[in-house]
Amino acid sequence: ANKHREWIDYICDDLRLLNDCDAIYLQSNWTESQGANIERAFAKAKGIRIFYATSKDEFCRICKIKSAIERIVNNLPTDWLTVGRKSLVVIARTIMCYEMIRSRIPQVTILEYLQRGRTMVDYYVDKYEWGIKLDASFRETANKIKELIDSENGTELE
Repeated sequence: ANKHREWIDYICDDLRLLNDCDAIYLQSNWTESQGANIERAFAKAKGIRIFYATSKDEFCRICKIKSAIERIVNNLPTDWLTVGRKSLVVIARTIMCYEMIRSRIPQVTILEYLQRGRTMVDYYVDKYEWGIKLDASFRETANKIKELIDSENGTELE
């Protein structure tokens, strides 16, 4: 019982400190820690920004996708991943979301990287599927990006 009490004291201290923070950084195995889950829930409830650790492999895959999009889609603003509603920006962000899913990037990483909620990511996936079916220009752009990513990886992802 004494060890349990100590743990509660530590988590209360953590939450008092977290209350004064602008952001929290969670390690890649945060889901396995009861304390980290409590800290994450607290941060979400308080509107504190949450950053999630990504593995080096995930980071490399994300960088390759972003680079491929920026090579194919011209004239993107530097903050295209998180800001803007212009058609070109939304198309690039939609393709980024789809390619991150195709590359098996964890959903929590996608949400954080794009600074969007799950509903918006679902919207991007729907938009991608409709764009492939109905928009020849979108389909051509998406396919060029996919081919570039796959050629850099040396294999198709799907």
